[in-house]
Amino acid sequence: MRAGRTVVAATLIVAGALYLIGEVTDLDAGAVIADWWPVVLIALGVAQFAVDRTSLYGSLILVGIGLLLLVSTAGAVGGSIWGFVLPLLLVIAGVALLMPGRIGSATTDADEIAAFSVFGTRTVTSTSTHLTGGEATVIAGGLVVDLSDAIVETGLTIRVLAILGGCQILVPPGWEIRLSGVPLLGGWDDTTRRDGLTDTSPRVFVRCVAALAGVEVRHAERWL
Repeated sequence: MRAGRTVVAATLIVAGALYLIGEVTDLDAGAVIADWWPVVLIALGVAQFAVDRTSLYGSLILVGIGLLLLVSTAGAVGGSIWGFVLPLLLVIAGVALLMPGRIGSATTDADEIAAFSVFGTRTVTSTSTHLTGGEATVIAGGLVVDLSDAIVETGLTIRVLAILGGCQILVPPGWEIRLSGVPLLGGWDDTTRRDGLTDTSPRVFVRCVAALAGVEVRHAERWL
């Protein structure tokens, strides 16, 4: 499921279309975006839950903040609600400290891994015995995709979208990593061992889009 990429792509397309329409009509694209930008937060929260059902609490928090901001920017209520935002964030941070395991980590045995982290840190661990691929999306946060215990028979492709954040993909020794992608003021690195690889080693393609972000493929123990 490419929910994260879909939300980001749709946001860029809609914003670009609004500005194009504004060039040929009287539409004030900047004002429209200023009024409705919290919809993006709501969409990201929904997308995160659609990708990873264990992210319920984080997704609800993101949707809640988006709705709170939306009623203000869209003029649904009079006055400003910004004074409520900081106390709300403090409450959320306190709840997150009390529930770190439920909010910050998940384990899956699905054959396709899907990992999503928005405005936070998250670890997703795969225990699949027949991993065939997957995707990872991180926006303004940190994401660890742990494939150390996963089993790959021949090869797979993992697509990574990282924006204003960092993503680490942990792999076991013996996997041949092929790392490539598009750097937008970002980058990536492969620090896995190359010795011991053979013609039958699983070949893992990691395709990255890194915008003001970093992606690293490494072993769980960084230096073996």
